[in-house]
Amino acid sequence: MGEATVRERLLRERADLQGTIDRIRQRLAVPQRDSGGDIALADQHPADAATYQKSVAPLLARYCYACHNSKVNSGNLNLEALKDSGAALKDPNVWENVVQKLHAGVMPPPGMPRPKAEDVDVVNRWIQPLLEQEDQISRGVRLEIA
Repeated sequence: MGEATVRERLLRERADLQGTIDRIRQRLAVPQRDSGGDIALADQHPADAATYQKSVAPLLARYCYACHNSKVNSGNLNLEALKDSGAALKDPNVWENVVQKLHAGVMPPPGMPRPKAEDVDVVNRWIQPLLEQEDQISRGVRLEIA
């Protein structure tokens, strides 16, 4: 494959990933302000510790930890280090990368078991408020996640 062909493929993949990110952000609910004027997502699909432990962590264990752990560390990503919900909630950038890879269909890689659409949806519903919070913080707006 020539260098120009590889470059074109990478540019197409980048555009596809950006499109996925844009679609996910568009699907996010517009945050409502609480009585104190702060934005609250508590009534939406919150990125909370209980949901992570009950629904998200088991899916990561099933589909991700085999390659993304402290020993293998594929892609320089150790998701196993985020078994604890407290650690998982602290790094939204990791989750933006995860959602990009899931939606692009590059993770799990070919030949590995793939999560069902409803499993991907569970992960998305947990990640979306976390990404929204990061976006609001970067714009200087305080966002409360229950």
